[in-house]
Amino acid sequence: MVVAYDAFISYNHTKDRMVATRLQRLMQRLGKAWYARRAMRIFRDDTSLSATPHMWPSIEQALRASRYLVLIASPESAASHWVFQETQFWAANKRKDTLLLALTAGVLNWDRAANDFVWSSDTALPLALKGYFEHEPKWVDLRAFRDATRGSTEELLAAADLAAAIRGIPKEDLLSEEVRQHRRAMMLSGFAAACLFLLAVAATWQWEEAVAQRERAENILGTTVLGANDLAINFGLRIRQTLGVPTALVDDFLTRLARIEQGLVRYDTSNVSLKRAQAVALRAQSQAFSNERHFDQALDKARQSTEIIQSLMSPTRTDPELVFELSHSLDREGEALAAQGKHRDALDRFRQALTKRQLLAQMATPDAVLVDARQRDLAVALERTGDEYDKLQMFDEAADMYNASFKIRERRHQAKPDDPGAAEDLAAGYDRLARIDQQQNSGDPIQRWTRSIELREILVQHDPLNSDWQNALAIDYAIVGISWLNGGKQGNAVAPLQKAVTIRRLLAERNPDVPKWQFDLAATLYYLAQSESEEADERLQQLQQALDILDRLDSEQAHFPNLPKLRADVQKALNPHAQ
Repeated sequence: MVVAYDAFISYNHTKDRMVATRLQRLMQRLGKAWYARRAMRIFRDDTSLSATPHMWPSIEQALRASRYLVLIASPESAASHWVFQETQFWAANKRKDTLLLALTAGVLNWDRAANDFVWSSDTALPLALKGYFEHEPKWVDLRAFRDATRGSTEELLAAADLAAAIRGIPKEDLLSEEVRQHRRAMMLSGFAAACLFLLAVAATWQWEEAVAQRERAENILGTTVLGANDLAINFGLRIRQTLGVPTALVDDFLTRLARIEQGLVRYDTSNVSLKRAQAVALRAQSQAFSNERHFDQALDKARQSTEIIQSLMSPTRTDPELVFELSHSLDREGEALAAQGKHRDALDRFRQALTKRQLLAQMATPDAVLVDARQRDLAVALERTGDEYDKLQMFDEAADMYNASFKIRERRHQAKPDDPGAAEDLAAGYDRLARIDQQQNSGDPIQRWTRSIELREILVQHDPLNSDWQNALAIDYAIVGISWLNGGKQGNAVAPLQKAVTIRRLLAERNPDVPKWQFDLAATLYYLAQSESEEADERLQQLQQALDILDRLDSEQAHFPNLPKLRADVQKALNPHAQ
């Protein structure tokens, strides 16, 4: 049997799911290289096991493929049928030194005379381990963390005990590596900003040395900042899309970038290039605030960006670069307004941005790359305008926008069939046409979503660490599954919903700091549980997992308008089981 997992976590779902979740997360994070998905691969049924009617064979296969068993010991796990089977299998097939204990409740008292644990009703071990140990094993005490809603430094140290044993390195070395990797990640967050700062300092020095050539020096400074600014923001966007990179890391990077831009503008208030760079940095900050669901701050930064660009524009001369920047700043305003539910105001901003993009698309240019970029920007503006028409239930207007955008996307994909960006854009076009078909009861929306899924599956294979592509694929799978459910075809819904759950588990596990992905996982588990093809026990497990996630989000005061309703629906679905 090929070893697929470093460890298998065995635990009681009712009492120890949360501590098992945190323990897995901490062990996989400790000493993880900044570019890696995880430090080790751990099997925990909630995250690793797909819905299957053959549960025990799947668990047995995972046990055989694991190097260590981490038993989260408690009286509840001692009484669990599944924990008994898992430990019984391990005792019969694996070495004794590969079973690690983590106590969350009950007692573990060693009887030296009997050379075994003292067995009573409070003993936290299953009977399968009676007489198993030849010597008193070391165990990790997690009793203080069982009911905690968040991790702590002490819990991290306890997780390090287990992770160090599994990886075969001293605990202090593992913790040192964790510190080193954290510092490396923080260095990355400042790398591009530091480059920008140094380049700007160098250009400023040239400017001071070349007083007689002031205009030339200002151009050097502005060009340097714009180029470094573009590099820095693209770097930030790239690491934001990478699975496992904390959003706080990117936000810190973009905040520092904006501060540097602001300082440079104060240094030379007349430099147009510096002001333009400041507007771009504010726009990136707006996007970061939107990702964190701080929409008031996002709108404020977007408006500042718009005002700066408008102040630079001349009433007598059209500057294509400033028109381009203004259209993107208006887009950011529209996105923040739409997120606040102000769809008519958002439509106004998107229509203004669309007018600017249409103007750019009509401007003659010999640069084929620029022509393609302008066409893509026009397609995006058409879609965003269509989205607001759709939300305002102006479906005919939305359809006109979507069809115009789709024609552009289709031409671009035909011209560049191997370009991932063109494929992603075409998939987004199919999504919108499918949505309009469904709302107007016309065409075949499932067929359009299926075509989108085909394109997105290829993209995910091309770059499995791109979280945006993974999330978009999960959305398509979920929409198709829910559409089958709403059409009364529960059997057809199972496969796409299972695929959506698998991806959303991955996203929620890799980036636990993104509440939206946790909420999406809970919603998809709820819909999967509605399928009549699911076994009763599996439906119960899915609903309980969904409720656990929603309870946690509620306790953390996550702001999702649909959270109370979804939570009530899940509880209602669980009621028959509770009775």
